[in-house]
Amino acid sequence: MATFDYAGLKLDVDELLAEFGTDCQITRSVPGTVDTVTGTPSGGGEQVTNALGVLVSYEEKLVDGATIMRGDRQAIVQAVIEPEFGDTFVELGGSWSVVNVQAVNPAGLALVYILQVRR
Repeated sequence: MATFDYAGLKLDVDELLAEFGTDCQITRSVPGTVDTVTGTPSGGGEQVTNALGVLVSYEEKLVDGATIMRGDRQAIVQAVIEPEFGDTFVELGGSWSVVNVQAVNPAGLALVYILQVRR
């Protein structure tokens, strides 16, 4: 039985994002640690991951005012890091909070992430 080349498909997806997408970033707050003896905090900060992505509007019929709010967007992002709720999606138009993440992940290989983002 033949198997599908998902790695080749990921390369195709990355090429399409390179052609039609834009540079963007996924930023994540990284917690620091606290020295248990002295109580002194250290480390922490922000992890920034560069990627390619496309920001698109939701179809009006999908905006229900509860799960998807007016003004929410979908960010289709290259699978270089798995985004999480609370991360920030940054692109030319500004910063957006990640409120939902859906992975397109056939056979265990993430091809792309579809983010619901909100200002």
